[in-house]
Amino acid sequence: MARHMFGELDRGETLPGTYRAPVAVWQFGDALTLVALPAEPVADYAALVGQTLGREKLWVAGFNNDCFGYLPTAQVVREGGHEAIGITLWIWGQNLRANA
Repeated sequence: MARHMFGELDRGETLPGTYRAPVAVWQFGDALTLVALPAEPVADYAALVGQTLGREKLWVAGFNNDCFGYLPTAQVVREGGHEAIGITLWIWGQNLRANA
């Protein structure tokens, strides 16, 4: 991973600072709200989404539309640990420029 990153920098390229992860929210009348998150979201997302949308009749689901490893919250990134680097490992495990 580090060798790949240094190679990018040595060629004068910049490392990506963001990654666009798709999120979908479906409202099924008053019966259910489905929040479809990409990757493997950490458990904090259930609480965060519940605070925003209300906890009743809410389904927060992961592994939708994209799967790149863990999807950490800002708090998890600040705390560190293996979940905090999941997206970084995925991004640098891909040859993104070859697919562009």
